[in-house]
Amino acid sequence: MSRCSQCDELAEKRTFASPDDYQHFVRGLVERLDQGRLMLERGDCPLSEILNPTWPTGDVVTHDLRCTSCGRGFHLYVNVWNGRNSWETRA
Repeated sequence: MSRCSQCDELAEKRTFASPDDYQHFVRGLVERLDQGRLMLERGDCPLSEILNPTWPTGDVVTHDLRCTSCGRGFHLYVNVWNGRNSWETRA
């Protein structure tokens, strides 16, 4: 994929050691959404609900986002019960 100044820094697969780390990352995503740099294609809830003291109900919360410049897709995942989580690029 071509280099994209808007999303290259997000292209690396990540996992998060704690809920605080996950929420910190989500804050950055919400900022990018507000700036129009990313768009939410699908989500189990509004992404900003992850920033609330109580997370949405359900075992798994996922969000699919896309860069508005190059079209690169991303997948954000968390299993709220066992802590498994990831951020990765997708087709």
